[in-house]
Amino acid sequence: MMGLNPLAECILLRVMKVINVNKLTSAGCRVNIWIADWFAQLNNKMGGDLKKIETVGRYLIEIWKGVGMNLEGGKVEFLWSSKEINARSHEYWPLVMDIARRNMLPRKMRCVQIMGRSEQDVLTAAQILYPCMQCADIFFLKV
Repeated sequence: MMGLNPLAECILLRVMKVINVNKLTSAGCRVNIWIADWFAQLNNKMGGDLKKIETVGRYLIEIWKGVGMNLEGGKVEFLWSSKEINARSHEYWPLVMDIARRNMLPRKMRCVQIMGRSEQDVLTAAQILYPCMQCADIFFLKV
């Protein structure tokens, strides 16, 4: 499982992702790539406009194809966080709530660096929810 915020990676990392995915699939592995569109929205990428974020995500898939990601044989699957979470919301949101309930705000503030923020930044409530959701992903996706 690989996750990505559609707007957070430089081109070199994208090419390296293609190389690594191809190595995994040629070794017989299946790879799921988590397109974290809701996470980009929570972090106010593209002004929080989910349609623009989805466009960028689709664009990245085309870039990966263009630089040689082997998508033949069904060994690579792209999962959009918004669609997967909506489809299994009865599983996902209880995980998020449990994680949020078990952790104090200072702990969550120390986690904001995962979205390119610092503890000193002024954050929205959505950005504080982000680390809880990212933690829930591990259990939700059975990584």
